[in-house]
Amino acid sequence: MLRFILALVLALPAFAADLDRAPVAFAYQNSKAVYVDFLSAEYNLTYDLSARTASVAAKIRFLAPEAGYPIFDLASNTVSNVTIGGAATSMQTLTSPDGASTMRTLGTAVTAGEHVMMLEVPLATLVAWDNGGVNSATWLSDLSDRGYLERYMPANMEFDRVAMTFNVKFVGATKKQIIYANGDVSLLADGRTQIRFPSYFTSSSLYFHTVPEGVMAETRFSFRSIDGRELPVVIYLKPGLLNPQAALATLKSETINILNELEGDYGPFLHPSVTIYNAGSGGMEYMGATMTSRSALGHELTHSYFARGMIPANGNAGWVDEAIASWRDEGYQRGGAFSGGANMAGRAEYIRYTDRQAYSYGEKFMRDLDSLFADKGGLKSLLREIVEKKAFQPFTTEDFISWAEGHYRVSLKQIFQQRVYRQALDGELKSKPAESVHHQKLTIEQLHELL
Repeated sequence: MLRFILALVLALPAFAADLDRAPVAFAYQNSKAVYVDFLSAEYNLTYDLSARTASVAAKIRFLAPEAGYPIFDLASNTVSNVTIGGAATSMQTLTSPDGASTMRTLGTAVTAGEHVMMLEVPLATLVAWDNGGVNSATWLSDLSDRGYLERYMPANMEFDRVAMTFNVKFVGATKKQIIYANGDVSLLADGRTQIRFPSYFTSSSLYFHTVPEGVMAETRFSFRSIDGRELPVVIYLKPGLLNPQAALATLKSETINILNELEGDYGPFLHPSVTIYNAGSGGMEYMGATMTSRSALGHELTHSYFARGMIPANGNAGWVDEAIASWRDEGYQRGGAFSGGANMAGRAEYIRYTDRQAYSYGEKFMRDLDSLFADKGGLKSLLREIVEKKAFQPFTTEDFISWAEGHYRVSLKQIFQQRVYRQALDGELKSKPAESVHHQKLTIEQLHELL
């Protein structure tokens, strides 16, 4: 099962090259704030059922390419026991030079080279206590600033791939906890559950959801990939007024059909397992996993190729995968009149979320590209090549253009400049982009209801 994934990982360039996709370092406190390469991240999650408190103790090893203040992020303002190389320090807040995003650094500058940072933070977001058990999830969003793993624990930016480990401990639990995750789950000798996530994961990749046993109805089966692998699949949902087994049977059938469709279009499924939470609302993609509604299932599984297969390195690249998935939702239509331009890729340099025009305007642009290259296999021929050769490599819009130019042997800079790098002209695209029916922007309160 792991042979296909291993071959992909071995084919990747050194992960230190992730820094090539990092934003530019900037001046900070008579020095620089510098983007770093996380080498490993270990998170110890403790749920104390008696005290009804949860916390994360993080140990992060990173490489600083030059001296300065290391950039990472953490949404919580409450931290303790912050150390760098064993010496006490503090966490500081800084804003990008263009004002587009907020992030974190330490109160201590570091030298170029490897360092170990440790800190502790309470885990309060998306945690609900349930009479001897706990419902908790690290659900993410690409439609708002600071919506990835940094919502819950210290994390790097989306350009960086890093091996991550969760060590999960339930203290005083009177119910067995079920864990749904897109990593390798095992039970440690001390009773903790360990989840090891692959080294090609980024802060937008990881899926984690735990509930007391009996809260969810589920079905488990295997899907035979076209490359011969047997992929374990779990689909789960909260039992409601309708027959949950009938709903799960329908979801199983639809999942198999969608996976067969995607493999026929883009090749073997890129991940070693499939995890689907039919939450009945929302929709968000993870590597080989999704929290979704039934109507958005095809859209979200497409993202296991585009978004969590070819990975956006920044907010200005996020439009690509949403446009592709939306193009698939509309039946891969070819051509069709549309006008104007949208600044989906030329926004602030440090922006970290996807432009919502990707779902409508971006989808039309994909139709246009498909029509433009109809005599060269259309857009799908390019996408198949990207999946085969560039899987798990964080990319920018500029990379996407370069890949397309290499595939079609033609310059595309002008059409991209006109279509995705410019503000709308007078009278064009002035209304607020409509909410995607497949990828709704849910508040934390709305997500809490889905735990």
